[in-house]
Amino acid sequence: MKTRWKAPKTATKAATKATKVKKAKKAKKKKTRALLYRATYMLLRAAPTLTRGSLPTWRRAIRCYEKVTWQARARLHLHDDATDVLDIHLVHPSSIDDVLDFYDSNEDDAADPYWAVPWPSAFALAEFIAQNVHTVKNKRVFDAGCGLGLVGLAALRSGAKCAVLADREPLAVRCAELSASACGFAVHADRSADGACAEAFGSEGATPIKDDAGHAGVAVGAVFSWDTPADFERAIERADGRCDVLLCADVLYEAKQAKPVAEMASRLLVPGGELLLADPPNRAPQNRRECLKLMHATSEFHTVDSLALSTRDVSEEGRWGERKADRDEVPILLERLVWRP
Repeated sequence: MKTRWKAPKTATKAATKATKVKKAKKAKKKKTRALLYRATYMLLRAAPTLTRGSLPTWRRAIRCYEKVTWQARARLHLHDDATDVLDIHLVHPSSIDDVLDFYDSNEDDAADPYWAVPWPSAFALAEFIAQNVHTVKNKRVFDAGCGLGLVGLAALRSGAKCAVLADREPLAVRCAELSASACGFAVHADRSADGACAEAFGSEGATPIKDDAGHAGVAVGAVFSWDTPADFERAIERADGRCDVLLCADVLYEAKQAKPVAEMASRLLVPGGELLLADPPNRAPQNRRECLKLMHATSEFHTVDSLALSTRDVSEEGRWGERKADRDEVPILLERLVWRP
């Protein structure tokens, strides 16, 4: 009686063990990243705004792009929500978890998913601008680390003649550009983001955005990192000059950002330009102190005002735009500084 040939048990066990180890490492890596961003995700969900009114049918569901690799499938769905801040429409991914999964499927460990949800400081600063339009009216503004572009769009809605929507993540810049388009502003899109956006969002992400507008003001997209010197010249060139007002909301959540942010202000502002720096006072206050210390050390920056802002928390149910009257206030500290070299 013939017997079927079998592979040596030692080889089979070794191959099985190697496969198990590889899968375990990948699962551990994914779990670690998920836990890393979970706390931030819960904080981001507390960003307050009130969703109201019907959404434009032409922007309700931008076609998603499905990326398939040999071992993973990731989807990014974009949605358009209206906020109570000057009725600004924000185009954003359905959740930060989808963005995290997309980056994980591409094995992109350096990517930052924080941009996918509006932060509390962005809402507080946008509301401040809406109530103090003179700070941006007829001025050129630069929204550094813009994320979905809420602060820059609030400036445009308040009369700014130009707003640079700058972020190091190309997907964030494209969402900010789509948001500006949904709000009716002229948009000068950053074409360097086309490749990454086509991969993530499909053809909608790479479709040229028309440069016509129904409102005054121009939104200029810019893939920009304050750690890259060449990006400063490129951003200034795209904006046709330095900015009058630099907007920074929630950019000091890491200690390593204090020095670059302090140096960025003098490289982007015109003499006499103003920096609006909004940040939660109870989260990493040492980063804020270090940043202000570095700016004041040059004797070129002068504090105009320090304002305590607040904005309401939101419920964990429903969309991020639902405001609850019984929620606690989220404290935000706004520093206004003028650069006089």
